[in-house]
Amino acid sequence: MEKVTCLCGKNEYNVLYLLEKEKDTYRIVKCRNCDLVYMNPRPNALNIEKFYKKNYYYDELAFDKDNFLKAKTLYRDIKKYLIKGSILDIGCSKGFFLNFMKEKNLSLHGIEPSTDSIRFAWNNFKIKIDKGYIDSAKIEKNSYDNVTAIDIIEHVTNPNITLKKIYQLLKKKGVAIIETPNIASFYHTIAKDRWMGFVLPFHLYYFTPKTLKRIFEKIGFKNIILETSHFNLISREGFFRSKGYGSFILIRNILRMFKRNPDQMSNKINKLIKDRLDKTSSKKFVPYDFSLLDRLENLLNRPLNYIFAKKLLSGDAIRIIAYK
Repeated sequence: MEKVTCLCGKNEYNVLYLLEKEKDTYRIVKCRNCDLVYMNPRPNALNIEKFYKKNYYYDELAFDKDNFLKAKTLYRDIKKYLIKGSILDIGCSKGFFLNFMKEKNLSLHGIEPSTDSIRFAWNNFKIKIDKGYIDSAKIEKNSYDNVTAIDIIEHVTNPNITLKKIYQLLKKKGVAIIETPNIASFYHTIAKDRWMGFVLPFHLYYFTPKTLKRIFEKIGFKNIILETSHFNLISREGFFRSKGYGSFILIRNILRMFKRNPDQMSNKINKLIKDRLDKTSSKKFVPYDFSLLDRLENLLNRPLNYIFAKKLLSGDAIRIIAYK
């Protein structure tokens, strides 16, 4: 584990949580100077890479359909901000989001460290993605009209460097669209240390709209638009990912009404998912192979998402649209 200072350069903080995962304890702190929340100490770069290889991408296989739907919703929400020309999607995973960009006739580019994800994007969408990380990628400055980074900056070891690189890659008047978990969300306020945004040890930083906007302004971005998204009260994915706490208000109470233990139920379901993956991971992804339960969940969440995320800005993810 390595100790780090806050992005503002100060080293004074309050400890918010001590979180445990697989016999390891992670300390989440809040800077007294700028209010940024981050992990300190944290695994060094080599150890973090080992964690990714061991757990992260495998677990993501369970949520391909959910991520496809999220990408579709994201595209619907941000397409009005996109500028004609080229787009770079950083950490583009399996290409779900880039796939929807075809509708805008943009020149598509992606960068992603996972070989399996790159292969998936080509096999399913015929999208070619470069392997690597944005901080070390050799890309000319002023290259893109649009740069997107969805659920990325919470993972990087220095968001200041990554956001500066994004600024440099944009053409004049280009737009950056960033999304990251919102620790000022309604769910975190209620769930606290059981908030599903605490993905350990992969998420190193936890932003609020205020702390993230401050960094964008310091780098030089202008005309910054702040939104939140993903207020999904009825979310099976959230339930699985957070060991039964993602949809604590509704699903947990329903299970208790039928005298079922939510923790035991979520653990059983997670085991079933992984067992199923061992048998089906080689099968081709079918984008619109959604069950009635999938469709019902999406339908019920839509008005709630509109009210709480769009209007009250208490969604689980911050979205920033910012121009160079």
